[in-house]
Parts: sequence; C-alpha cells; structure tokens
Amino acid sequence: MRLALPLIGYNKRTRHIVHNDDEFGNGSISFKSCKQYNTSKPKDWKDLFSKFPPGHGITNSINGKKTIGVSIYDHDFGKYLIEELTPGTINTFLDEIPRGWATKKNMIDALQVLWANSKKYMGPNRPANPTTREALDVKTFDVSKGKNSQYNRRKFTPETLQRIWVSLQKISHMGKHTFQSEALMLMLVSGVRQTECLKITKAMVFRQGNKDNEFDMDNIILLPGRMTKNREDRFITITEPVAFILDRLDEIYKQPKFQKYKFIKWLFPTNKSTPKTWRGPDGELSKEIMNSRKTRLTDLRECWETMKDDAKVGGVPRMLRKSYASIAVKQLKTSAKAKNLTGHVKASTLDIHYDVHNQDQVKEYANEVSEVLNFHKK
Repeated sequence: MRLALPLIGYNKRTRHIVHNDDEFGNGSISFKSCKQYNTSKPKDWKDLFSKFPPGHGITNSINGKKTIGVSIYDHDFGKYLIEELTPGTINTFLDEIPRGWATKKNMIDALQVLWANSKKYMGPNRPANPTTREALDVKTFDVSKGKNSQYNRRKFTPETLQRIWVSLQKISHMGKHTFQSEALMLMLVSGVRQTECLKITKAMVFRQGNKDNEFDMDNIILLPGRMTKNREDRFITITEPVAFILDRLDEIYKQPKFQKYKFIKWLFPTNKSTPKTWRGPDGELSKEIMNSRKTRLTDLRECWETMKDDAKVGGVPRMLRKSYASIAVKQLKTSAKAKNLTGHVKASTLDIHYDVHNQDQVKEYANEVSEVLNFHKK
C-alpha cells in the first residue's frame, strides 16, 4: 500500500482495491465496488484502469486531508518508457513541487520496484539503473518534518508505562475499544511490533501443557516467520502479565455480545465486523471473509487517543516497543540477550535504534562519569 500511493494513488481507483495477506504472509489484492462513487467492482486490473485511465478520477484529499500532486500514473512523467528514464528526468519530477522527506523516499522506492521488475524485459543492452540513490545523488534526505518523527528517539519511563497499563485496563473494563486495549497491553509487556501483534491468531497461543508447535514448548505465543519482519519464527513467552491479558480476553469472549468473535481466528478481531458482514454473495457465512483482514484489527488509534486523554501522556504506540527494548537491555545487561526478546537479528540494531535515553538519564550518566573526573575534590 505504501508504494501503491505514489504509483497509482491519490485517485478514486484505490478505493476499489482491497489489500490482504495470504497464509504465507505475502500481500494479495482483490477488488470491490465503491458506494461512495457509485462504481461497480472491477473484474481485473485491466477493467480497473479502463474505469480510471491516466488523469481521470484524481482526488484532492485522503480521509479529509488535502493531498499535493498526483501519482506517477496520472502525471505526464508516467508517459515515459521505463528505459527512457534518466536521473535528470526523475529529479525534475521529484522537485516539481515541494515534497516532504517521506514522500520523496516512497516515490524513489516505487520507481526502484518498477525498474527491478522491468529490467529483465530490456535485454542485455539495458541502460544503467537511474533509480538508485547514487544515480539520483540522494545521499541523505532532509530532516523528517513528519508530525510523529519527534518520537523516533523517545521512550516511556517505567512510571509512565504503569500509568498507561492502568489506563488501558480501565478502558477495557469500561467496555470501550474492546480488543484494542488488550492489543496495546500485549505490546507494552512483550515489545511485539503492532503489525505482528494484530496478526496473531488464537491457534498461535499455546498455554500450559500444550506443546503442539515447532518449538515443542508450552506457555508461548508463536510468531511464524510469515508474519515477522525478518521472516524468522520466534515466540512471545507467556509471562505473568501476558497471561493476565489472555485471561482477560477469555472473559471478554464469554460476554454475550462478544461470543460471536470466538468463530473469528484472530486473537484481536475488530468488533466493527458482524456476522452480517461475514456473508458471501450467496448469503451464507464465508470462511474466506471470516479469516480475512476484514475481521481483524488493523489500527489502534482510537484506543490510544482515549488512553492519552485519560492517563495524561503523550507519544505514539511504537514507543512501547522502544521502551520494552530499553528495559530489556538494562535488566539483562546486554543487547545480545535482549535481541532474543525483541526479535532483532543484530544486537547492533538494538544499540543504534532502541538504546534510547531521556534527558534525566543523560544527566545521571554525566554525574556518574564526573565522579571519576571530579579532581578538585581529590
């Protein structure tokens, strides 16, 4: 989806595309009708682009937010043959209007994917790749101006984490944002990525005495390689706080209004889906729909905003993982051990990107070092 936007997005055609994952974690696409534009379901890609050819169906906003520019497909730049591209033509297109760091990066990434999938058709005399960062003379991008980039190097203190935990429990017991609060609680106490957390199924949970998995272990939540970032199998240990969350979910499923979600495979289903939406064209319950992305949570924003107001904290959900990683390194005394909990391949990644220190800690470190260098007392 990230690369679809610069390639064919900012257009009504994307409202007819459904993104999903198959059983191996690979992305898949299907099509749907759109009531908003009163358009029928496209039969295939050819039909989609016949409904919205270049320059037709361009939108000026996404979810109420005004957009700038158009996709490559809708721009005159899209009329170039792939082998006609040069670093100059690409840079001219990128710099045509002011664009942020992330937008330019996504556009370059999209062009790199196009080139990688087209070069095999160009023959042995194909030109040099004009989409590389070196060819475009893009060594580093400007400082990101994204509104959430300020949180890239921040984490929560243990005291703030406790306030978040208490608030999420409160929200859960109030019956607000059911399943969202439990998902955030699991992220808080396990450090699991949000994208991985929301793809956990009930069948991946192995409680006491159940060792029917490739690790031959009980008390774990299996994270198959098809859904992890590095494509390697790993697991979340069912510690006491994780068990508390699972027990809480069991109690939720006993409530009459949530019993129907027992039949959904996801551990964190979206309660915005109902049996009515699980039916196929024939009116019968569809296992394909019930096991699809449509029935699981894909976003935790609503619960997070409610928690922020209640607990009087700032920040974004990804800071939970940074906080967990930092605590793990501190408690285990080494990033080499902590990476086994966070799922990082290299300990150096943990050191560079997750060894985050707030201002008070930096002051504490400075005072500790000054004890050695405090010569005027000696």
